[in-house]
Amino acid sequence: MRMMNIAASLAVLISTPAFAGWQWSNWGMTPQQVTAAAPDRIGPYHDAKLDTPSLISELVTTHHAEGFDFSVAMLFDRSTSGLAQVRLLLNDPDGMQCSALSGSLRNVYGPPETVAVMGFRRWRDTAHGNLITIEPLGGCWLVYEPIPTSETSRL
Repeated sequence: MRMMNIAASLAVLISTPAFAGWQWSNWGMTPQQVTAAAPDRIGPYHDAKLDTPSLISELVTTHHAEGFDFSVAMLFDRSTSGLAQVRLLLNDPDGMQCSALSGSLRNVYGPPETVAVMGFRRWRDTAHGNLITIEPLGGCWLVYEPIPTSETSRL
């Protein structure tokens, strides 16, 4: 029973089936659309350490779900200005919650499809069109991004 409660309550962390994205956002939304849709405070943000050649961080907010507190950075595609990745940094002062977060994701999605040497774990949520990755480097990052299509994987 406890496992069912954890799995049901962890649904707060995943997107709803009505659209592919994270929480109240859709993949491809502009920063202005994401800001307008946000139910909580959201603001401009840039962190060059999170940027890649194809992604740029533009917005920040916070998120709380099932005892986990996160700082949330939203990254946008440099060429289309569409939302392409959401990076949640787990506020984990004692360094013990990343394992619990990984266990909670395992309860919802089953075993990860990828387990890397450095502790990276990845799940494919096909029902919601998301790749979900835990990256335990420089903190405990929970990363949401759309499942690549054959078209986007060629870019």
